Amino acid sequence: MATTGDYRAKFAAAFEKLTEEKTVNKATTFEKSTEEETLNEAAVSRDDVIKQFKSLKNKNGKALFDAAELKKLNTFFDKLPAREPSFAAYQFLLPLSYDDKKYFMDQLGKTAAPTKNFGISKGFDTDLFHVDAKGIGKGEIYCAWKFKDAEIQGGGESFDVAVGATKYEVKDYSGTGFTKKGEGVVNNGAIRIGVEGSVSKFNFWKEILKTVNIIEKIQTGKDTWTLLPESTELSQLLELKDHILNRVQKEVKIVTGEFNKTDAKKFTQFYEAANRIVTNYETSGEFNQMVLQGKSGQRSIVIEPISTSDIPASGKMEITVKDSSGQATVETLINYLLKLEYLRNPSKFELDLNQAVADIIAEGQADYWMVFRGSQNNILGKIVSKDRNSEFLYDTISQNGIKFKEPI
Repeated sequence: MATTGDYRAKFAAAFEKLTEEKTVNKATTFEKSTEEETLNEAAVSRDDVIKQFKSLKNKNGKALFDAAELKKLNTFFDKLPAREPSFAAYQFLLPLSYDDKKYFMDQLGKTAAPTKNFGISKGFDTDLFHVDAKGIGKGEIYCAWKFKDAEIQGGGESFDVAVGATKYEVKDYSGTGFTKKGEGVVNNGAIRIGVEGSVSKFNFWKEILKTVNIIEKIQTGKDTWTLLPESTELSQLLELKDHILNRVQKEVKIVTGEFNKTDAKKFTQFYEAANRIVTNYETSGEFNQMVLQGKSGQRSIVIEPISTSDIPASGKMEITVKDSSGQATVETLINYLLKLEYLRNPSKFELDLNQAVADIIAEGQADYWMVFRGSQNNILGKIVSKDRNSEFLYDTISQNGIKFKEPI
């Protein structure tokens, strides 16, 4: 039986030939026609496959597949995206043995739309699973074969496979290769998605960038951090802000859309430490700073604390000015830090990270997520309803996109 490597090798040779021919002739129209000819040469045609399946005989000398079965095969091809995905299917099917062709037809579309986890048997099933091609993900051709009325969507939809009226987002995170002991490697990596996971859409990311900006601005002042009351929390806070500054300014991370697990942990600790500092700072009123604005610009004044009840609807109000120099004070520094939402409520940070993931799942078109795990010869198809969106968990951010894990 032909392996995945067989048809990949044919494609590689064909595209190498195509590249050479393009170098010789640069005309656009010629390049297009040459590409079509080369792909057709590399991949057997649909007619070749149908013709071969039609020619097969059973032990009584009669056609192995009747007209209805051949029509079913044609329908399978119709529901594959054009070009590379279809060519990959043709290349896989043509060299199959008699028994494998029979098995393929016997099982074609025999399974209803999955709503529970399922395993993929080693052998023909895993070989077909590993067939992939440009424009689709691994496992999608397998789904088109396995499930009744399945159709691969290609790049035109925000989900991958429709099985009848049921829509699936398909993600392959099965392992490849084997350990030195001969055991299949398992891939436990987090799931990455497209534009739906762009961090710029989410408020938590704006707060992360705001945190970096505030830390950097405080850092520009001479000894500004030391205005905060000396404590164990302050020592911890200084270490955490140094870590964040190092990640941003030296490693050029975070602001570039790279936010790993350690970053999330350090930001959480920063918010918690700063929250304890500002909570422990004693003040008798609700307000201790006034900002004056007018023709001369803006001016900040530190005042003796006042409460809401001290502020009249109109008329005179008595205040006591503590500092009008415009220099940083412990009051202005704490007020500046309190601009951070997650400093005021540290537990909300993790909640918002996971809520962002839940929103991605809930707002997507897919009714189910089909996530393939396990090793290359022992694959598990995990089926998770979008109704379980709150069970998907945030993992990291990479290349400006959220990565997450499906429910265990």
